[in-house]
Amino acid sequence: MDEQRDARRILGGPGRAVAIVAIAAAVGCAGAAALSCAVDRGCTVHRDGIVVRESGCGPGNVEVRGRLVDAETGAPVPRDEFYVHAFNDAEKLHVTLDPDATESAFRVHLPSPQIRLRVFDHARRYELFEERFTAPADGELDVGVRLVPTHWIRLHGHIYYRSGDRLRPVDRGDGSMGGCPLIHIGPRSWVNYDDDGAYSILVPRELLKIRMVDTPCHPVPAELDLRGATGDEREFDLYLES
Repeated sequence: MDEQRDARRILGGPGRAVAIVAIAAAVGCAGAAALSCAVDRGCTVHRDGIVVRESGCGPGNVEVRGRLVDAETGAPVPRDEFYVHAFNDAEKLHVTLDPDATESAFRVHLPSPQIRLRVFDHARRYELFEERFTAPADGELDVGVRLVPTHWIRLHGHIYYRSGDRLRPVDRGDGSMGGCPLIHIGPRSWVNYDDDGAYSILVPRELLKIRMVDTPCHPVPAELDLRGATGDEREFDLYLES
């Protein structure tokens, strides 16, 4: 459920207003040691699920600095598809940083030293990172976030709609399909397709069920078996039939 909230950017409870706050460039970075002080372009502070204030990197005097790195190669990983969450659970407060394609580093401020850090990759290239930390007495915590690759397969191809003898790419505006089809391939992979039906997603190496929402059509095939699959990508065309 937490991952679905990340993917949909639903950061508050039902009926609660959620705002994404654009912030100015952070200053005072000269004191950061091995980890650079990131300039975070989007930062939202929540207390008990509700936005409580706007801040450059969050409230409080405890500073958490970190950098995303690939656990296998050691290379920096840009935050292009990552949400970084830092929690003070006892106070029901957390700070969320939006994705940033220009940075692998991040910085947040929290009011107390008992910290839960959660890093979620919306693109599913890396496994969810979640660990607890205690900041030292000086209030400065440096964290190396080692992200484990999922090694999921990139599935790509086209989605077609077939009605009788007629075959054409899926058209979002075509009312004959009963709506704009929402397609899931596997347990966590929602398909975002272009106007010509082209798509590209990462999927696990499993037996994948194909599910559809908002359309009376059914998928052909209804499943895809990637157990034991080799290689990093697979071409796969999907057909929707009435």
